[in-house]
Amino acid sequence: MDELELLRRGYDRIGPPRQEVLDAAEARLHDAVRAERGSVRRGRRMALRFAAAAMGTAAIATALTWSQDEDPARRPVANAAELARRAETRSRSEPAVAVRPNQWAYVKRVTRGLVGGPKASEFWTRMDGRRAPGVHLPPLPSAMVLAELPDRPDAALARLYTEVDHLQKLLPERDRAPAYAGIANSPRDQAVFRLATLLLEYYCVPPRVQATLYGALSRVPGVGVLPDEADAAGRHGVALFAIKGSLRIELVLDRRTYRYLGARDVSIDDGTARRTRPETLWWTAQLSAALVERPGEHP
Repeated sequence: MDELELLRRGYDRIGPPRQEVLDAAEARLHDAVRAERGSVRRGRRMALRFAAAAMGTAAIATALTWSQDEDPARRPVANAAELARRAETRSRSEPAVAVRPNQWAYVKRVTRGLVGGPKASEFWTRMDGRRAPGVHLPPLPSAMVLAELPDRPDAALARLYTEVDHLQKLLPERDRAPAYAGIANSPRDQAVFRLATLLLEYYCVPPRVQATLYGALSRVPGVGVLPDEADAAGRHGVALFAIKGSLRIELVLDRRTYRYLGARDVSIDDGTARRTRPETLWWTAQLSAALVERPGEHP
């Protein structure tokens, strides 16, 4: 790894120094220049070098102190676009993962509903959407759409819209629409969000592809950010959300790595004229996800 790459990663970690710090350092530099105007040329050059070095040292030291007191991972995310940028920056160091249609996704998760306690389960789903024998899951879209996802958020979103259009035409013909509630019976914007939720929930999605998904979703009208939500295992993180009628669909992400943690469906309206307190109808936690070569294999 070269020095520029190390500097870039360090800058991404600590964030930029505050503007007032840079202004104060620049003022000290000008004061040093004015104080040395009567000195000999050599002395002036040395003063300039010293002042410039002091400016850089002060800025870096303050930025490091600021990063310790104000961890960028703990700073609130302003909007979905900023969350996507942070996720993309964080995922750069992750290796690219090539996915084959005949590979299997192993997923271990916890689910919770309105009745009863949390339930743990594990299952295997082939990346092209096929199921392991004896595993009872709803029909799933193929995860191979992720292998074709462009890096650019706008192009990635266009590809997801194309997949939604395909599913909305295909599923009613096969009488599978009830299993795809949220895709087959939703406007395109909400259907795209639900498609991303299913892909993240049932498959192993590499961090770089997760970041691309968030970038695409950040361009969907109405998608927002919640600063602190929990998955079914009680892990807290930041959430992307979309509204579908009286339902808020959430993707809970780790606040530091921006990896997918789980999903929630929250009722935000009881259907009457008055508002009620939000009530979680269904939520999940993905405890483990990995690519394996055959169903039944553990990572």
